[in-house]
Amino acid sequence: MPEPMPPFWKRLLLLPFNPMLVAEARSWSVGAILGPMVLLALVLSGGLGLYRGIDFTMKLKEGGRTFDGMADPIVIERGVLRVEGTRLFRYEEAGTLFLVDPEETVPEAELPARFVVARRNSLIDNQQGRRRETKLLEVTSVLKMDLIRIDGATVTAWANRWATSFALGMTALMVVFEGFGLLATLLYALLCGLVLGGMWGKSRGLSGGATFNVALAALAGKSVVGVVLALLGTGVGFC
Repeated sequence: MPEPMPPFWKRLLLLPFNPMLVAEARSWSVGAILGPMVLLALVLSGGLGLYRGIDFTMKLKEGGRTFDGMADPIVIERGVLRVEGTRLFRYEEAGTLFLVDPEETVPEAELPARFVVARRNSLIDNQQGRRRETKLLEVTSVLKMDLIRIDGATVTAWANRWATSFALGMTALMVVFEGFGLLATLLYALLCGLVLGGMWGKSRGLSGGATFNVALAALAGKSVVGVVLALLGTGVGFC
């Protein structure tokens, strides 16, 4: 006789961590597995997006406070970049060099493997091992701004103005991506269920639906693992 299905809160909080619950899921309905799984995934992804948005805003504000001490103002006027002084903006993060160098005082051959460099008329991105060059005039045309000035005061003001939008936008974006991830999870569970059913399901008297349930329940921990890895600064491929 199958075990009684545990309450919603227990499925929500313990299913990703309890192999015994995963095994019991063979006798549940798909909705009983999918409901808490979807809620947990959306809450975690939304929380991660909110954290990312707030963290990005805080970094911008910190950059605004320190910008004037590390570089001279940057001006982009009608697609042409110049620096009002001799101190060039230079910053490194996660192995990528960000450099503003309109006069090309640092040749591209001397840059590291991963870089983003702003020249007089273009922005060169070599972060993914593939060189991409975008004209600054194209960027200013999209932004509909003929004159862009970057210094400590403007960076701070921009961060303050868009702080809420960053937080809400990143939250919404992460939730949308997680929705697509959940659709992929259903496909994974279907494929895994077919494999499990073919390997040992029939010999144990399990139907195709039962093996699908077990596979789906086992994938409930995917969103938890994904958030933990993201906070640690790493991750796994989509598959």
